[in-house]
Order: sequence, then structure tokens, then C-alpha cells
Amino acid sequence: MPVRAIPYVAGWEHLYAPDVVAENLARVICFPFDKLRTLVAHHRPAMKPQQVMPHEWKAVIAKLKGFETE
Repeated sequence: MPVRAIPYVAGWEHLYAPDVVAENLARVICFPFDKLRTLVAHHRPAMKPQQVMPHEWKAVIAKLKGFETE
């Protein structure tokens, strides 16, 4: 499932907003649910899943904050 779809599928009241999902994947903040504390995202270059590391989400967070200031 695309990361951007998580808040829509799960409901905003549970995962809040896309920026909160990105912050959780970056380990800036943690989901309140124990099972989701180890949540990771993957991308599939050349059809082989590779984990997106937490530090890689910091650029996404910066872009989301940029949208917020606009």
C-alpha cells in the first residue's frame, strides 16, 4: 500500500495526517500503538523490496513542512 494512502485507509483519527505518518517512519515521534513502533516502509526499485531507512524520511518531512508554510 502506498504510504500516502495509510491515513485514508485507516482513518484520520487513528493515524492523524500524512506528516505524522512520515514523522513516525523517521522515528521523530512514535505511534501510540506498540505494534506500529517498528513500522517500516519499503520501495521497490527493480521490483526488489528495499527498506526506506528512518533518516531518509527527514527530506519528506521537510517537504511537507514547506507545503504547510505555503
